Amino acid sequence: MKIISLLLLMSSLCAEPTRIYFDVVKGELSKLDPQSPLLQGTIEAKDVIIDFGAEKLEFENPGEKNITAGLEWNELNYRLSVKKEGLKFSLPIAEGFGIKGIQNIGLKAAKVDLDKAGISMKGEGLSFQHLDFFASFKKAHIFCPTHGVFTSAIDVACLKESQANVGIISFQKRAIDADFMDARSLIDADSFTLMAHKAQFNDKNETTEVNDFQMNCSKLETGTKEVDPYSLLQGCLIDGELKIQNMDIEHAFRDVLEEVWSEFIKKRPDLKDQKSLIDLDHLRDINLKLEEGKLFLTAKVKAIFWIKIKIIGDVVLDIKNSELLFRVKRATIWGIPTGRLAYRLIEKFGRSDYIEIRGDLIVLKI
Repeated sequence: MKIISLLLLMSSLCAEPTRIYFDVVKGELSKLDPQSPLLQGTIEAKDVIIDFGAEKLEFENPGEKNITAGLEWNELNYRLSVKKEGLKFSLPIAEGFGIKGIQNIGLKAAKVDLDKAGISMKGEGLSFQHLDFFASFKKAHIFCPTHGVFTSAIDVACLKESQANVGIISFQKRAIDADFMDARSLIDADSFTLMAHKAQFNDKNETTEVNDFQMNCSKLETGTKEVDPYSLLQGCLIDGELKIQNMDIEHAFRDVLEEVWSEFIKKRPDLKDQKSLIDLDHLRDINLKLEEGKLFLTAKVKAIFWIKIKIIGDVVLDIKNSELLFRVKRATIWGIPTGRLAYRLIEKFGRSDYIEIRGDLIVLKI
């Protein structure tokens, strides 16, 4: 686009955009100075369009060469700036967008399209880091409908309603380091669902793998409050369910077996000399239900024959301190009480250095 045409266009633009489109080869925004409100970086793209209806700004790529431009995002005045050939075009980003605290945003082979139909993101790689929380999406297709209203508030729109198919979703935040493979998620007005063919929960050098992971939660009624990750988690505690087909936990229950062994052989004295054959580290048919902060967990474990695990307790989200508090009322294997059982299970879904025993509470620092 000629410089004169671009200047005339920029001087005439008063309306909000109706479409923003990036066909990105690669792009990154990073906060270089922790004290600065700016995220800065570059974008290499095949096409960039900012459409105002009557007026349109498009960075062309003559000769099929990729466009390289500078990017700048100011978290104080909610503006995104594209800098190209000595010119800087700035547009407002909705104030609801939760940019404060974002450290890095990365795109690879991605098409990002915001229009009145909704927000569409497709790419080989999408990632962001917010304070100490990191998430990445590989081979992702995410769509968040906006029902005829243009918005650039991606987080607000997508937490209200979205559907996603993702090759791998990775989450890292203090207690949680998890990867979900062949994943699908759905958020609508009433519920949140996450499904994965396989999932891995990582703790230092050890990985716990589960198959056929499915989580369903009702969404918290927030009224005028914006939806955020904490409100999604609160909705899960009020009405949620987690199902896992099977789970292998290497050496997790050796101390649990020691704790229940004397009672175990009272029930099955014929197994007294077969302790080495007892396998408490392979669980199947795991079902966790949450109702109004009450926790009910059942699973099956192999001890030559399949026996049942049960845990009953309470769970509370402490938003102020970013903690999940579990108070276990009863934990049993085959009806035999065991104090270590709940801790060992929770330990396998989180990083052990962020789990602690505090009186009668198991605390997961999220």
